[in-house]
Amino acid sequence: MHLVPDELLLDSYQKAMKRNLDQQFIELLEEEIKRRNLVARTANDSVEKKKFNF
Repeated sequence: MHLVPDELLLDSYQKAMKRNLDQQFIELLEEEIKRRNLVARTANDSVEKKKFNF
């Protein structure tokens, strides 16, 4: 996952959640988002002020 850009990771997570994909896949994305200490993005692509709280 280290080669996946942050923007693509966040977009993939957002789409996986929206499409209700496999929970293990979503958890994998969540772990990487936490590891990178990224911020959440809303559906309209604006950045929220708080960090993910998984």
